[in-house]
Amino acid sequence: MRGSVRGQMGHAEARRRGWERVDPRPWTKLAARWRCVSGWWLEHCGHPTANWPWALYAPDGRMHLTGGLQGKPDCGRAWPTLREAMDYVAQVQETVSPRAPGGAAGGGESLAVRDGAEVARNRNQMTIDAYLAARAYADGCAGS
Repeated sequence: MRGSVRGQMGHAEARRRGWERVDPRPWTKLAARWRCVSGWWLEHCGHPTANWPWALYAPDGRMHLTGGLQGKPDCGRAWPTLREAMDYVAQVQETVSPRAPGGAAGGGESLAVRDGAEVARNRNQMTIDAYLAARAYADGCAGS
């Protein structure tokens, strides 16, 4: 398996899992940002020798650390590899169940997340879009 020494993941595998790289090209590892179709996102800290470089954010904007593997997402460190962070998101998503009044699926239904928090899908997307717009603006300011 290519890149398996540190749990590295290729773009094709990430796409199969529903992740997309969203940082502007030319891509560099130190500025990498990934977004999942479910609203989660990952950001590299920017340090070239970091052992735990990946910050993982839930759709509600809350950072999830490695303590999440033991049910304590506010404890621990950032994530050492994309694969481990993406595996954690897949595990959390397995425990997410869609709900809507009367059991009907609708565009504004809530998601019951493992830790009990409820977040509206449309608000999640607005949060992600606002975050990406702010990052794009910051990246543009840094380049001038």
